[in-house]
Amino acid sequence: VGREVPVTETGTWTPSITFGSGSTGIAYSYQEGVYTRTGDVVHASCIFQLSDKGSDTGDAVITGLPFLAKSASSDIFVAAFGRCANLSGLTSGIEGAILNGTSTIRLNDVGATGSSNLNNTHFTNTSILRFSATYKIQ
Repeated sequence: VGREVPVTETGTWTPSITFGSGSTGIAYSYQEGVYTRTGDVVHASCIFQLSDKGSDTGDAVITGLPFLAKSASSDIFVAAFGRCANLSGLTSGIEGAILNGTSTIRLNDVGATGSSNLNNTHFTNTSILRFSATYKIQ
């Protein structure tokens, strides 16, 4: 699996967003991602822009990471957002928590008094997200 003799691999992946686990009507102007895997460490980057945020409601989750994240005692891996545009109602920067044992990222608005999950109301039909994440895999 690349742990004994490190495997180096590069490739592409397609990021998607869901609201409340649904993606009804979501459309993209563009969505692209790249990754490099060395042994059990993956560095993934991507950018996407919505052209329609669709009709589903609920928490915002990015799906499609190229590999499942390693399970740990908590969600210790995060995505760093370099560009966020055309969003609504945020109080601070976005944090992306890579969920244990999954290929998904939960989006949070993290402020001085705590954090809350982003949901469909924070997005517009032209929202743009660009981020990078480095995480360990199973």
